[in-house]
Amino acid sequence: MHHIKETEYKYFAKMSNLKVRTLVCCIVLNSMLFEYLQGQSPEPRINIHTYDQYIDTNYETHIKEYIEFLFIPSISSIPSHKPDMERAAAWIVRKLQQIGMTTARTIPTDGLPIVFGSWQNPANKTTILIYAHYDVQPVKEAEWISPPFNPTIRDGKIFARGATDDKSGIMISIWAVEAMLAKNKELPVNVKFIFDGEEESGSPSFQKFFQIIRNC
Repeated sequence: MHHIKETEYKYFAKMSNLKVRTLVCCIVLNSMLFEYLQGQSPEPRINIHTYDQYIDTNYETHIKEYIEFLFIPSISSIPSHKPDMERAAAWIVRKLQQIGMTTARTIPTDGLPIVFGSWQNPANKTTILIYAHYDVQPVKEAEWISPPFNPTIRDGKIFARGATDDKSGIMISIWAVEAMLAKNKELPVNVKFIFDGEEESGSPSFQKFFQIIRNC
């Protein structure tokens, strides 16, 4: 049995939880619509089994792309990793385009790029904003059993820097929207994604970003 060092223990994602959290995200998006429509119209039906089935069917693909994302050493506080940050941002944009988002692009800042994605339907009156960040903290490799940017699966867990904070937050929300668009061809609410590239550095470019994006 592997001994997990204290520092490394904080940076794994339990693979079975990824599916559960993705499904929960689907339920939350639908619940937001329920709350908005309360007393206005009959509640729309949610076929959770349909989403569950989609997530199961695409499980291996999702894990493969998640590991690919984790390989990118997106350390925002070290200037030499700026190309890695740009590569991570571009990776997210491609994924958002792949699942059918209306808008998917990087927005330059004075620092590192912010990823913005949206899916909008004029008929939807409710908009949900989902925030997460794709940058990670620096690492002390001596504190890890396996290299922090070489994702390793042990005992049903994926060990890598960013596996929980916060690349899983990005992927879970994207997978939920992916499942809903794949099965329903639309979303019950408008959705906007903001994925920060400087959260671990205090998000110094965030205020200026909002001035740019406020009308999008």
